[in-house]
Amino acid sequence: MKRQFHDIPQNTDKWDQLRLGKITASECKTLFMGKSTKGYLGLVDEKAYNRLFNEPIESKFFGNYSTQRGHDLEPFAVEKYEEETFREVSNGGFYQLGDHLGASPDANIVSLNGGVEVKCFEHAHFEKVLTDPDSFTKETFNQTQFQMYVCGFDFMDIIAYHPNYNFHRVTVKPDLEFVAKLETEIAHFETLVGAEIERKIKLTPMGK
Repeated sequence: MKRQFHDIPQNTDKWDQLRLGKITASECKTLFMGKSTKGYLGLVDEKAYNRLFNEPIESKFFGNYSTQRGHDLEPFAVEKYEEETFREVSNGGFYQLGDHLGASPDANIVSLNGGVEVKCFEHAHFEKVLTDPDSFTKETFNQTQFQMYVCGFDFMDIIAYHPNYNFHRVTVKPDLEFVAKLETEIAHFETLVGAEIERKIKLTPMGK
């Protein structure tokens, strides 16, 4: 599959349009849910609707206090990362793999084939990260593995940032066993989306 990088600001109208109808890193975990669960079937329905009508579903979630807080703190987290690692980073933009996969790392590492993912948890969650680092790696596993797959990265640095606590960073590399499972799940999901698009077409004027 062809890989493309779009050097655009994240959380903009153009970024939203590029993501429309694509499976993204934040949705990777849903691919491994039971195929009859509400979350899985809802994602099939959403992607089919996006691709057929080229618009988001009516009830699409656009964020809350926690996501806005993350957006606000992210530049400080990235700056701290550069200070801690002596690495320069650039805009994460949007990566596209094939027609239906997409990922938005929070930053690209200049001169290295790697990316950065930032998590700005609230204090109680952040304290758990510092006292149980393995839980942080597990929590972000699906998302970062998907990002590396789509972006073609050799590694990713996942950082947890809170202005009042210690800086935390973990480096992860592609898990080839997981990647094989991911490709199987993507193929199955795409089959269901295709069937759902055909079902929806029959309910529209274009299907008459």
